[in-house]
Amino acid sequence: MLTQWHVKGIEEGKTLGKAEGKAEGKRETLLRLMRIKFGQIPDSVETLINGINNLEMLDELADRVLFANSLEEMKLDSF
Repeated sequence: MLTQWHVKGIEEGKTLGKAEGKAEGKRETLLRLMRIKFGQIPDSVETLINGINNLEMLDELADRVLFANSLEEMKLDSF
């Protein structure tokens, strides 16, 4: 029998899982766009991107890909 605590825990788990899934999808898309635009991405950059879980930061980086002409112009050191 599920208690209200179990139900609450399940709901929190679902919410957390959805957020993690969104972040993973955004990271994958961002890295794909960066590879298409800039070619080979250094492991250090890939590690940096894969460590970002903040959805707003990932969106900002995706926007930067549109206007940057190089990885340096992405200003990844600000993250």
